[in-house]
Formats: sequence, structure tokens, C-alpha cells
Amino acid sequence: MLATLRARQFVTRIAQQAGVPLKIQAAGPFLVGVMALFNPMMRELQEMLYQNLEPYIVDHSRFVAAFGDISTPHEQAIAETLAWFRAHT
Repeated sequence: MLATLRARQFVTRIAQQAGVPLKIQAAGPFLVGVMALFNPMMRELQEMLYQNLEPYIVDHSRFVAAFGDISTPHEQAIAETLAWFRAHT
């Protein structure tokens, strides 16, 4: 079964495989609310912000019980996604 990663861990792996420096900026709920007044994407982010204010772990144990552990390893998924992105940009 795949290890559960925090968002920062996952983004760090993406940056490492992409060969780019990791630049993370945090915007708290107030700033997101202000930006949401002007940007539709930020309005969507504001709606889902609760997922980032508390630990949010997605448990796929029921899926694994029903279908088996057919998950793609994180490193492979990142590599394949980056390859697709590079081929299409």
C-alpha cells in the first residue's frame, strides 16, 4: 500500500523530479477571502479551504479491499505526468 504523504512532501517530490526549486507561499483564510473577491479560482479554493486547515487524510482501504492495491507508486505517477506535460507544452 502506498505511503500517505502530506501535500508538502508530494510537491517536494514533484519539484525534485522536475529539477526545479521548490517555492511555496502560504495564504491564510483572510488573504484567500480577499483574493476570492477578484479571482474565480480563488473562490473555488476558498470553498475547499477547510481541507487545508486541519489534517485531511484520504483513506483508500475500502477501495483496496474491493479491488486490490493497484495504485501507481508516487514516483512513477509523477514521472509519467511530467513526461506527458513536457510532451504537450
